[in-house]
Amino acid sequence: MYIAHSALRNLHKQQNSKQCGGFIRETKHRYNGYLAACKKHSQTIADIQRYMPGWEPHFSVGAWQ
Repeated sequence: MYIAHSALRNLHKQQNSKQCGGFIRETKHRYNGYLAACKKHSQTIADIQRYMPGWEPHFSVGAWQ
């Protein structure tokens, strides 16, 4: 019984680590997209910051489309 329980527990740990790795990759891709969008719209951001100093577009780590 212990062998079966151990195998299931190890399988669960492997799946969690794969999901975490996928989340990290997805977050990196989203962040790179965020940086590219900020660069593309830098003039619009600068215009907004004239009226709202220090304003920056929000980046949400957990946002899924």
